[in-house]
Amino acid sequence: MRILIIGGSGVLGTELIQQLTPLKDEIRWDAPSHDELDICDPDSLDTWLQDKWYDTIVLSVGEKDQQAIESDSHAALQSNIIGVANVVSAMQRNKCQARLAYISTGYVYKGDKSYHKENDGVFPCNKYAWSKLSGECAVRMLDENRHLIIRCEFSKAPWHKNYAFIDQYTSREELEITAHKICRLVLKRATGTYNIGGRKKSVYQYAKSLSEGKEVLKCKIEDFATVPLPHDSSLNTGKYNRFMEGKDGKTT
Repeated sequence: MRILIIGGSGVLGTELIQQLTPLKDEIRWDAPSHDELDICDPDSLDTWLQDKWYDTIVLSVGEKDQQAIESDSHAALQSNIIGVANVVSAMQRNKCQARLAYISTGYVYKGDKSYHKENDGVFPCNKYAWSKLSGECAVRMLDENRHLIIRCEFSKAPWHKNYAFIDQYTSREELEITAHKICRLVLKRATGTYNIGGRKKSVYQYAKSLSEGKEVLKCKIEDFATVPLPHDSSLNTGKYNRFMEGKDGKTT
């Protein structure tokens, strides 16, 4: 299997490469830097997709700072929407038959209930989430058997703030766990849309689990949030779990 990782120098891309490294005898990958491959530059994309064969393209690049996006959405428009569309267009233009694995977010759901399923309705509450849903729309211009949309949330330990919400619920997991699950979906050649994550917990509970010994202030969304946030982005991961079950019923 040969993989092109777009965003390989980012936090998630770096972790994906680390987890693929033990499989280097079976899997080859390219992870160009932003200077080498810029999704906002169609010519740059053509350079990497012309006359090259990839089984999968993993797209994990984009703007993620929700507060910055809410106040000025230009960068997110360029990378999270136009950039993703550029990747899909370049694949079509160069007759690239790779499967495109796009890393999205659980924030695309309405956030008014627990354990959202992949076929539940979507209704983002902030500009970041709208930009990610727009990216999903571009990816869906590829045939069903040529795209993989992964909705997830993750953080790197320790918790990056001194406060966390007690009234916001999530299925967020640590970076290493999320990357492992993404690799499993990619290596098993999954297609379609999958939620990945852990059990529902408050963001405060999650933050404390990442930061033993660190003081984290309990707070409510209405008191501290600087952008609109969903009250519950927890995910039903039954589809992922079923896909990972082998014929003998054991997890592969």
